[in-house]
Amino acid sequence: GSYFWLLDDAGEKLTLVASEGPAAEVVQGWSLAVGEGLAGRVGSTSEDLLMSDAEEIVALGERPDAGAGLEIREVAAVPVLLEEGKLLGVIEVINREGDDRLEDGDVSFLKLVAETAAISLGNVRRVEAERRATDLGSLLEAAQALGASLEVPKVSFTLVHKAASILHYRQAAVGLLRGGRFELAALSGKTFVDDRLPENKALKGLLDWASSLPQGIYVVQEEDGNIDTSKPETIDKFRA
Repeated sequence: GSYFWLLDDAGEKLTLVASEGPAAEVVQGWSLAVGEGLAGRVGSTSEDLLMSDAEEIVALGERPDAGAGLEIREVAAVPVLLEEGKLLGVIEVINREGDDRLEDGDVSFLKLVAETAAISLGNVRRVEAERRATDLGSLLEAAQALGASLEVPKVSFTLVHKAASILHYRQAAVGLLRGGRFELAALSGKTFVDDRLPENKALKGLLDWASSLPQGIYVVQEEDGNIDTSKPETIDKFRA
C-alpha cells in the first residue's frame, strides 16, 4: 500500500490525504503530530526511512491499518520538501508486492516521486495565493468605487475587516494619501488608529513606501524569519 501525508499550514500536523492498497478505507482521515509515529518521525527529521523489522515498526505507534489486520512487514518513507528544505508532506509505502523486499533502490525512486510531488504542490499553492491576491484586488477596486460616494474612513474601516472573508491574515491596514500627506486610515481589529504608537508609525512608513512602488508587491516571510524576495530594499523594509 502507499500513503500520502500532507502537512497543515501551522506545520504541526500531518494528515493522510491519499491512500492506495488493502487498508485504504481504514486509514482515511488518519492524522499524526509531527514527530509522532512513522510518518511524523520522517516529517520531523526530513530524512528517508527504510524499516524491515515488524516489531520496530509497530513500536513507533498505533496504526489503524495494523489494527484492521494488515500485516506490516516493511515500510519505506520519504519527506516531500521544497527546494529550500521546507516540509510539505511525507510519502509512505508499505509491503512491496510479491516476495521481493523494499530496498535502497526503492527509496531512491520514492525520492524522485517526492521531488515531483513537491513541485506540483508548490505550483498549486502559488496559484492559490495568486487567486486570493486577485480576489483582494477586486475588493480594493470595489472600495475605490464606493469611496467616490461614501465616507472614505467608513469604506477603509469596512475594507480591512471584510477582506478577512477572502484572505486569512493576522493584520490588515489601509493607508490613504490626502493633500500630499500619507495617513494610516484603518487597521483591522481597531476602531481607532493612533498614529503615535511606535508599531503604527512603522506600519505607516511601510505602507507609504509601498504606495510609491510602480506595482503591488507580494512578500512571504518564512517561519525561520527569511523574507522570500530577491530585492534587498524590500528585505530591509520588512525587517525594519
